[in-house]
Amino acid sequence: MLVLQLIGGLLKQNGHDAPYWFGDGRLAPLGVFDTQDFAVSLQDSSEELQAALAAAKTLQEASNVVCTDLMRKLAKAMMIELEDLDSGKSANSYGVDSLVAVEVRSWVFKEVKSDVSVFDILSNAPLTSLAAKITWKSSLTTVAFKAEEGS
Repeated sequence: MLVLQLIGGLLKQNGHDAPYWFGDGRLAPLGVFDTQDFAVSLQDSSEELQAALAAAKTLQEASNVVCTDLMRKLAKAMMIELEDLDSGKSANSYGVDSLVAVEVRSWVFKEVKSDVSVFDILSNAPLTSLAAKITWKSSLTTVAFKAEEGS
């Protein structure tokens, strides 16, 4: 158990030498475990997202911000590369099921301050349309440009 706690970056950080079994191809991935700089990945991007939404001048600009973060969230949840996602396709075309949709809905509610249904996420609408709907319902977007876009 102690060995599993002291792997990769923790070994280096504590000044220990790498064990001989890191040379074995089957166990080599343990040598890189915990060597990444987690300061960025552990930092919550909600402040950045909320600041970008507050700074958006148009509904389209805010929608693009939401779409980008939505695609990041889906890529992480579905364990696929962000580059493999197309904002012109629907979430369900990537195999998003109800469990992932509930997770995305919870993220949207918490981070974007918007309430969309699981059915909206699982619909055949492209991610850009879903992002626009999320943005429109968000309490973080200003009423001023919602009124301009609505008229």
